[in-house]
Amino acid sequence: MNMNESISRKKLMLLAIVMVLGFGIFGLSIVLRENRMIPEWNGEIYNMENVNPLDAAFAHPYNKAIDKAGTLAFLLAHMIVCVVCFLIPGINALKKRTSIKNVVIDFIFYIECWTYTFGFYRILKTVGGRFRPYMYFPNPSLKDIAEGDFISSWPSGHSSVVFLAVAFLFWWLMGSSLKPAAKKILMASVLAIGFLTMVLRILSGNHFPTDVLSGAFVGLVVASLVVVSNKKILEK
Repeated sequence: MNMNESISRKKLMLLAIVMVLGFGIFGLSIVLRENRMIPEWNGEIYNMENVNPLDAAFAHPYNKAIDKAGTLAFLLAHMIVCVVCFLIPGINALKKRTSIKNVVIDFIFYIECWTYTFGFYRILKTVGGRFRPYMYFPNPSLKDIAEGDFISSWPSGHSSVVFLAVAFLFWWLMGSSLKPAAKKILMASVLAIGFLTMVLRILSGNHFPTDVLSGAFVGLVVASLVVVSNKKILEK
């Protein structure tokens, strides 16, 4: 996202509006989550017959180790994005004593992708209120039950956030001067981590297939809309 010319006051105002709106959605999601109604669990295992056949076929009991692995996977995806899109370009700019404005702009877009994606998927979780798969098996996550997170199955937040990384990297590489082979390797690596995260979230008993698919869609679409909207503003 190369912007070597100065940014007009009008463009700055439009960019500020996009940013404020993102933080507004982020804040709204937190308020709604804090004030939601959480049903009390009576200790009984829920009936899988109330789940659609597709999701029921892939439902799993809770697995703490796989749960942690899924979190590490999406963190790895974002670590790659931060190193490739911000750290390396920032270091190169400092070495060449050139402006780091492009890096700063990219990082702002990245933060906005987080606020919008996080806000939207949290709002959907609050409205959806779907029981996690492990509630249909013995030995569910007692920690999640105590925190009221057992009704936050749809959509998958991990899937949303990891595909945020996929979308952001895609648009960043579109304007990058990296060699085509390097672009393909980076894109394939983060995409593979994205799919791995989805699988791990299912195997950990935290989500149904429709949860992770919905989450991936939210991450891809929301992050892409944020990046494209900001680029359109700067290109006017």
